[in-house]
Amino acid sequence: MDAPPLHPRKTPPYRVHWNWEIFKACNYRCPYCPTYDNAAPSLRLPVSEWKTVWDRLFVRYGSGEIRFTGGEPTLYPDFLPLVGRLQERHTVNITTNLSFDAQAWIAAVRPENVFLSASLHLDHVSAEDFLAKLLLLWKHRHYATVAFVAYPPHLPRLKELQRSFQENGIIFKIIPFNGEYGGKRYPDDYSPEERALMDSAIASSAEPGTRKMNQALQGFALKEAAAEAPLCRMGEMYAKIEPDGTVRRCCSIGVEALGRITDEDLRLYDDPKACSAPCKCWKAMVVGRYEAQAKDLWHMPEHTIHKLGPS
Repeated sequence: MDAPPLHPRKTPPYRVHWNWEIFKACNYRCPYCPTYDNAAPSLRLPVSEWKTVWDRLFVRYGSGEIRFTGGEPTLYPDFLPLVGRLQERHTVNITTNLSFDAQAWIAAVRPENVFLSASLHLDHVSAEDFLAKLLLLWKHRHYATVAFVAYPPHLPRLKELQRSFQENGIIFKIIPFNGEYGGKRYPDDYSPEERALMDSAIASSAEPGTRKMNQALQGFALKEAAAEAPLCRMGEMYAKIEPDGTVRRCCSIGVEALGRITDEDLRLYDDPKACSAPCKCWKAMVVGRYEAQAKDLWHMPEHTIHKLGPS
């Protein structure tokens, strides 16, 4: 099982990023979130079967990064044992509202090879309680970044919140709001004052990598979809797993499926492929552009045991 992978990746960051939207259920109802759906079906397998699936992909492509999204992935049945199995050979990154029991998490999940991307939702939790839970997790080496949606009613607190998290050494990401509010369509209708506030916060990012990430997020929000059909490494270095198990090369609407995550013969592309799907992805792996941004936007921490490098 620990032999070199059959098909190692040959371009930075040399590891596959698996974006696993494990299901759409969520215990929050945020006004700016269109994705939760407690009635949507999802593929449910025992942890032992999921381990078989991901061990097979380890043999094929080596240690990858499995990024859980949702919904709220920590609500998925047997999620903590599942994380425990996956972290044996892959790194795991979990986008979460942090509503889980922190003490139970600390007791059940080893801190190595697991990272949290915590989303702060002020309609459901106070910033003070959220920060306190993060600091408890950090005390036990469960590290997390924070993402904050720049929803117009919450914008007046942006600088204050950024300062409080950064003072504790926590990366603070600013996500542009995409939707309607007050008869306006965002992000296009942010006022000059609101944009100036966000620009000032981005300039105050604590370290250069976070500043570049926040700048890229803002640029993505305003970027027009590409008119050409460029060569792209999505499907080679990245795959999106939908709740029903369908695997697609990326998140764009209408993009082709590669198969199902449970298929024994599931294969990623071995080279970049042209793509004509509408694309506004701030991290698109377009050949000629991907190489310049791979280090900053696609950096993945190495697995503590299964380290990979250029082939």
